[in-house]
Amino acid sequence: MFVQDPRWRQFVADHAPRYEETVFLPALVPSPSAFSERITAAVTSATSSGAKGLRLRGFRGSEFDFKLTERLSRTPPTDGQSLTEWLSGAADGRPACVAINDVSSWDLGLAALAQSVVRSLVPGRDLVSGADIYTFIADVEWTPFGIHKDDEPSLIFHLGPGLKELWVWPSGGIGQDQLFENPSLGRVSFDFERLLPGASRYTLRPGDFVCIPQGRYHLFRNVGPSMFLGVTLFPPDIRKSFSDLMVGHFGARLEEAGEPCSFADVSRTVMDVLRDPEALAGLATTMELAAAKQRTAGYLRAPKAAALRIGAPPADATLAWAYTGVVECVAGADRTHLVARGREIVFGGAVNLDELLALDGEFTLRDLDAVLAPQLDDEDRRRHVVNALWRLGALSLGRAPSSALPTTRAACAASA
Repeated sequence: MFVQDPRWRQFVADHAPRYEETVFLPALVPSPSAFSERITAAVTSATSSGAKGLRLRGFRGSEFDFKLTERLSRTPPTDGQSLTEWLSGAADGRPACVAINDVSSWDLGLAALAQSVVRSLVPGRDLVSGADIYTFIADVEWTPFGIHKDDEPSLIFHLGPGLKELWVWPSGGIGQDQLFENPSLGRVSFDFERLLPGASRYTLRPGDFVCIPQGRYHLFRNVGPSMFLGVTLFPPDIRKSFSDLMVGHFGARLEEAGEPCSFADVSRTVMDVLRDPEALAGLATTMELAAAKQRTAGYLRAPKAAALRIGAPPADATLAWAYTGVVECVAGADRTHLVARGREIVFGGAVNLDELLALDGEFTLRDLDAVLAPQLDDEDRRRHVVNALWRLGALSLGRAPSSALPTTRAACAASA
């Protein structure tokens, strides 16, 4: 896995956590096709499930295309079809591109890879506002966003197969009078010919990595059909964190109060909730549980239901944790919360699961049952916990290193 590459480690050491300089690392990813296949598995899962929550946007030229977006959302790639071919087919061979955010939430294997990348980017820190793993697939010359900037650093792994050209302008390299205020994109420009001479140019080949700092204007041009995997690290936002925690904890009680008819009703309801000792008592557990969900998912969106496994692990399987930190326990007032990959496994009761969390290396179903038995005397409850750990992807088969990626989609599905 490239996160062990000395160049990557030096990049993180020099630039974390804000990533404020343009950095280009050629040939960083040794097997781009392995990542492409994981993304293909995620897109297949998302488009074949019919589930809600797919954050997909299709574009033609510089405009959002509603019909293309709908067609792509409902059309899974066929077996053996690359994502650039899938896009071309849905677009009837006309130039187009598609962006998919939170793509890692649709495939357990891709999410496991992505969390290792995200954790490597913020060593020794919690990413309290989380991260987004997205993909951009293009069969069009110029990016639909024109010369634009992003609110966070853009960390981009180019996967090919075509080459991609990138221009990055220095800070302050484009005057505000040279930009147009677009209601959707912010201040952008499509006057490429006039502005390109002021930018630094990079040619991205499959496996190359580039970091584009927050607020730095840039432009992509595709030499041929290609795709990339992008990572967005959201900066800490204490106001949003506070709001999310308060709504998550007090939301149900506020809804029970009924519909307010006046601001006085709102004030009374809020103050009654905040004065309630019982309502306040569980707040610490709510905060710990929210943190555990973030950490166990690698600071990514928890896996969608369509990405989860079905059934139980093989009876004779040798197992291992999918990655370090994939499970946590939070002790509540009346029960223990077991969290795996951002989801809670509900089984009831206050129990001590320290021995479960202490399992390391390879283990078997018998080993899992042995550490759970002293705390859960009901065999069905133990089986429920183990099967849930398997379905959520907290368990994997054996201790295959994260760099040993499957090379076919079937292998991806089997190992996820």
